[in-house]
Amino acid sequence: MRRVVLAGIICLSLALLLTSDSFSQGFSVSPLQFDFKVAPGGSQNFSIRLANFQARNRLHLEIYLVDFLMKANGSVEFLPPGASEWSCTDWIRPKEKRAISGRLIVPRGVSGGRYAVIMVHHLPPPNRLRHMEPVSTDRLAIFVRTTIVPGKIEEKIEIVDFKVLPGKTPLFVASIKNTGNIHFAPIGKVIIKDKLGGIKDRISLQASRSIILPGAIRDFRGTMSKKLPSGEYTAEARFHYDKRKLTREKASFFLEKGFLVKDRVKTAPHLFSFAPSSLKVKAAPGGLRSSLIGVKNLSETRLEIKAELKDISVGPDGDLV
Repeated sequence: MRRVVLAGIICLSLALLLTSDSFSQGFSVSPLQFDFKVAPGGSQNFSIRLANFQARNRLHLEIYLVDFLMKANGSVEFLPPGASEWSCTDWIRPKEKRAISGRLIVPRGVSGGRYAVIMVHHLPPPNRLRHMEPVSTDRLAIFVRTTIVPGKIEEKIEIVDFKVLPGKTPLFVASIKNTGNIHFAPIGKVIIKDKLGGIKDRISLQASRSIILPGAIRDFRGTMSKKLPSGEYTAEARFHYDKRKLTREKASFFLEKGFLVKDRVKTAPHLFSFAPSSLKVKAAPGGLRSSLIGVKNLSETRLEIKAELKDISVGPDGDLV
């Protein structure tokens, strides 16, 4: 007998006339992920293909909906339906058929993305339950990602933490929070500069399952591609998406013989200061303009200052080189 329960958790229990040889590894489902684009007030039908491996026992399945959370390290935690403000579990209506199928109905007045998981749980045969025999079960998760289009899409992130950790080579970790209303995969990198502002290394930041759901925080990691001389450096984490710069954050660190020095003062005192830090000069062809730059000695000894003029250009990362 089949029955449908639609109350908080939508559950469809099916005693399908499929068979399997192994109780714990007797079936597979396809696809394992749906990516829907549906208009407000619209709907989307879907079906899930089932495959049994060998023909012997009857296959008993239970299908139900849950929410999911992707943690900072990329692992997934399943939550009760409706636990997430970005849930679409109550939009999904399973159909009572011999194959797993259903319909996703999007209400009006919503925008952004919504998410759910369809769980397919392999249940033990009823006779094993009656005889209290030891049994094992397994389940497969089918992820549902829904984008409401047309509608307002906000692709925004912020760096909630950026740090440099010791190791064989320093490890750069940027914790990113999705403050928008849609899932997307930002691209991150770290620019390493010395005290004079020269670029010494470019590092790609990677994350397992780099897609970030709305409201979630993910850790992006990277290590230096080259060994740098001892000294003080600045790391700047930058993220972009679809050719748009999203956010950036800086952190200072000190290297000694290639290793990170944690207890070293991050910023050494400057021996002098000067003002203004930039000059904007307007002059007619053949004209002459003069400007003064004030230099202040911050040390207790005499300093010799040498000024040089150099041409500048803008690099691919927007830095002056």
